[in-house]
Amino acid sequence: MRIDLTGRTAIVTGAARGIGTAIAGSLAGAGATVVLADRDLEPARAQAARIGAGAHALAVDVTDEESVTNLVGAVTQRHGGPHILVNNAGISLPAATLDTSVRRWEQVVGVNLTGPFLCARTCLPAMQVAGWGRIVNLCSFAGKSAPIYADNASYAAAKAGLTGLIHNLAVEFAAAGVTVNGVAPGIVDTELLRSAHDEARRAELAARIPAGRFTTPEEVASLVTFLCAPQAAAITGEIVDINGGLYLD
Repeated sequence: MRIDLTGRTAIVTGAARGIGTAIAGSLAGAGATVVLADRDLEPARAQAARIGAGAHALAVDVTDEESVTNLVGAVTQRHGGPHILVNNAGISLPAATLDTSVRRWEQVVGVNLTGPFLCARTCLPAMQVAGWGRIVNLCSFAGKSAPIYADNASYAAAKAGLTGLIHNLAVEFAAAGVTVNGVAPGIVDTELLRSAHDEARRAELAARIPAGRFTTPEEVASLVTFLCAPQAAAITGEIVDINGGLYLD
């Protein structure tokens, strides 16, 4: 199946590294003009240059309403759209619940839940006018269950809340030709994972996955790109697991 996103403009948040970079590259490979949006502008620019023609980088703080408004305004002025929004930006600050401060809680919820809300709310008017839009949110198995990580209540709560946002937006904007979905990876083989755990710990985690390995960023990116495709027009309000069998529902 060939996915053709020629003529579409996509915003991918948190695109300076890891899964976000892979998603941006996959969407660009399908013909979309892709804006890599990130707080870390220079790494995002480097990734955009690596992807090549049709990829550009802009700065954004997804927790700041004015920053999001400026991003979408710049994208609209330069490229048209946006037609596709991938809410990938996220943070995790693991801590036992009794050690989690309100400030720490608000940081995590701000990036993982308020950010997707602000970005979606700002992009949706253009999608309504176009009569076509795709919003894909990076969720997590942590928002459904905690079989491995049980010391991350802020992250789990934010990702569970994101599911509620997805369901509401999917119903609210379906008649406008806009689909809203989520992708829920398990443990993804990124530089962040490799820096956080030594080889022994990574082997222990992989052994708990029925597939016996971590998901790759490219696999997540392929799924996201499919959900953005014209062929996925009837899929909305879904949270699609991609985790090698780590969590089944």
